[in-house]
Amino acid sequence: MYHLQKQGYNVKGFDCVITGDIPIGAGMSSSAAVEGGLAVALDHLLGFSLSRMEMARIGQLAEHTFPGVKCGIMDHSRTCMAVKTA
Repeated sequence: MYHLQKQGYNVKGFDCVITGDIPIGAGMSSSAAVEGGLAVALDHLLGFSLSRMEMARIGQLAEHTFPGVKCGIMDHSRTCMAVKTA
């Protein structure tokens, strides 16, 4: 949310509960999954109209800024661009 606000988006207060079912060993970073899911949800709820790639970049930037993880963009982009399959 910090990086959304820093880019001029008005992030209002909200309540959030995070659950998940990504299998252990699925090859997905859990922090990227949380960041991506939250970005998609906030975009939908608050009407930002961010592209999925913008959401991924914001998640990556959050990793770089707060825990200091200099990760790539792959996990974030996969999370943000995922679609439900049968």
